[in-house]
Amino acid sequence: MNGLDLTKEFRDYYLKFNLPLQIVAVIAAIFLSFDITKVLFLTIVFHVLIYWVGIQCGSHKLFSHKSWIPKYKWITYAIGVISCFGLMGGPILWSLMHRWHHAHSDTDSDPHSPKHGLLHSYFIWFLNIPHVPLRIIKDHILDYNLIRIDKNCKKIVFITLLFLTLLDYEIALSLLFAMVITFHLEMSVNCFAHKQLDGEWKSVNYISLAFITGGSTLHANHHADSSNWNFSKKWYEFDPSAWIIKCLKK
Repeated sequence: MNGLDLTKEFRDYYLKFNLPLQIVAVIAAIFLSFDITKVLFLTIVFHVLIYWVGIQCGSHKLFSHKSWIPKYKWITYAIGVISCFGLMGGPILWSLMHRWHHAHSDTDSDPHSPKHGLLHSYFIWFLNIPHVPLRIIKDHILDYNLIRIDKNCKKIVFITLLFLTLLDYEIALSLLFAMVITFHLEMSVNCFAHKQLDGEWKSVNYISLAFITGGSTLHANHHADSSNWNFSKKWYEFDPSAWIIKCLKK
């Protein structure tokens, strides 16, 4: 397979979709009146759904690493749709960059390596994506339904937000806030879960944040055994997405 220059696609996604939604979320939080208790509760619910299920169970463990298989095929596609709300592209695009990250972790070829600075690993990497060979996602290229979800990712998010706004703008706000929070938490993992220790760049665990990130910050555990859907190795290491997978897998 040929390679794909993703620079323009990622830049356009960030500048024309991701960033505008974040600006709208900030403006809404400052100027709109809403029931704080209701919005806070719904934001937490949506965050769990997006980050734990969509991103961790889906984009990360299912689509990127194929470390588990859902009981039914419709669960795969439902999770793929939910993953679109993480503001990091569709499930195929997410898998492409994450597989490349693992193949070149903590090297100059790592797309969001903190070696290039925290700002780079947080968001600048979106604007300067390397040439990535499509062969690393050849399994997904054969999945027509997943391709449709990936291509229509922005439409799925936009239409859902529009529908919820017409139904109840506080629900729409809650979803928007959850999307932004999920995005920034995942970008924080890029920045802080890889550190320079004894002169070498290594992945590290942040046990205190594991619950809120659906297990994502058990990063050293994950990099040591990326094919395992359970990032928890000790009783005090919480991986909520693994709890969900136990209920959904074959």
